[in-house]
Amino acid sequence: MGFRELLKGWLSGRQGAQAGGPRGAPAPAQGMPEADRWCLEGAEHLAKGRLEEAEQAVARALECRHDHAEALLVQSAVFMRQQRLEEATDSLVLATHFRPDLAEAHYHLGVIAAAQGRRDEAEDSLRRAIAREPLHAKAQNALGTLLSERGDVEEAVSCFYRAITARPELAQAHSNLGCLLITELDQFEEGAEHISTAYRLAPDAPDVKCNWAMLLQYRGQYHTALARWSEAIESGALTNEAKARLDRALVLLLLGNFRFGWEGYEKRIEADRGAVRDFGLPRWQGEPLAQKAILVYAEQGVGDEIMFASCLPDVMRAAGRVVVECSDRLAALFRRSFPGATVHGGKRDDPAGWLAGCGPVDYQVPIGSLPRYFRLERESFPGAYPYLQADAQRVEAWRARLRQEGNGPAIGISWRGGTARTRGQMRSLAPEFLAKILRPDFTWVSLQHGADDTPVPAGLRVYPGVTRDLDELAALMGALDLVVSVDNTNVHLAGALGRPVWVLLSGISEWRYGTGTDTMPWYPSARLFRCNQDEDWDAILATLVLELEHLFGQPGAQPISD
Repeated sequence: MGFRELLKGWLSGRQGAQAGGPRGAPAPAQGMPEADRWCLEGAEHLAKGRLEEAEQAVARALECRHDHAEALLVQSAVFMRQQRLEEATDSLVLATHFRPDLAEAHYHLGVIAAAQGRRDEAEDSLRRAIAREPLHAKAQNALGTLLSERGDVEEAVSCFYRAITARPELAQAHSNLGCLLITELDQFEEGAEHISTAYRLAPDAPDVKCNWAMLLQYRGQYHTALARWSEAIESGALTNEAKARLDRALVLLLLGNFRFGWEGYEKRIEADRGAVRDFGLPRWQGEPLAQKAILVYAEQGVGDEIMFASCLPDVMRAAGRVVVECSDRLAALFRRSFPGATVHGGKRDDPAGWLAGCGPVDYQVPIGSLPRYFRLERESFPGAYPYLQADAQRVEAWRARLRQEGNGPAIGISWRGGTARTRGQMRSLAPEFLAKILRPDFTWVSLQHGADDTPVPAGLRVYPGVTRDLDELAALMGALDLVVSVDNTNVHLAGALGRPVWVLLSGISEWRYGTGTDTMPWYPSARLFRCNQDEDWDAILATLVLELEHLFGQPGAQPISD
């Protein structure tokens, strides 16, 4: 075996060297230059954790030959282990200068740049490594990680596939691939297989353990998942500890442990720096608000804005003045529902100049942080309820229209929820399933956002444009006898309006729906229909048909809306 093969074996951890090894000058090797022998000696010491001896050995190698790129590479690895990142970078730059084709040096430059937040430089270095060695599995994995963090999911997945093709035993690549397949591409079965493989290969690796915990959560093994997250967090070696703490918090919230769950939920801001917003005001941390003004600003999706808005009456009772910044789709509804607050509707990237016209403001707080102060126990839900108010005249207009055009009780229905990133496939019901419940003596109304210009199941009334105007949609819901929906914004809107809403949940439901019951703390008017882990939608729809008969009776029943 030649020098470079031996060195690669030591650096990759695959070299089965004899225990111990020389502590002085390296043993002679047939035809091997002295610098190479000292370099191998340094790599062996490094592999066995003897950093001082490794540093001395590579120094001897560089004394023999100052342009020895591989010795500089080993030296950089020693410095990295010692957290001497600037010195490690210098060694790697010299290595790439003397050996531009040394892929391993470009890879480590990328690793250091990524750790220091220099993402563009990291990507450039990793791509240079891959250009020189396309089957460099760790470089492919590291590049895939960078790409996934910035949202380039398809290329990231390709990188992870190439990494495990080149090195099937690379647990981290399996873990990363599985996580993306599940959380971004809605490919649960294949993703679960890769995460299981990663856990079999490296059960003690903290990042692998976190993804394994996520998989356990999706399988309903919540307490075991919590234990795995806690083990990974306590290791102190996670790539993204904030995300792990957030994931653990979501399970705590799902299990009803609100006090500790909301504390961990604050990590969502640190875990996703791209979502951070700042209006230049002190962050509210629970200080007394009497005679004070506070800005509550939007975050996350419209459904979460609606759900967390249940806390706005609590804030308004505590504060001297409240300014609410929300999605422009919610502005009219929020102004009517919270007349004591100043409501501004806009886009997330709008300039904040509008705030100057609202008078002095003392604090700012994201709306998702309000439950930390107002929803610590289940008994503190739902506060003022219903807390959203539709336009009464428009509700009556819709009621009259439905009675004139319809036949029997009016039921709104939506069947699609989420995106690929939010497990939309699992949350959604194929339109052909709707035929099982569309009883002809009812008036069925489509509430599905985005379905105006697409074919919908026969028997559904479609009112174009309504789902784009949430205030108009709220009025329509106010005229309906019942809303039936999968997990999407309609659940939150109907629940906040106090309208009866039946929620169809897959076997893997979101944290806000809790576990094991047919109720949820946020909306007393909501009733949950849960699939078991091993069931498809047929079972839940059969139950729903029976419950419709129980509620509305035999064909010919009249609307019950008032």
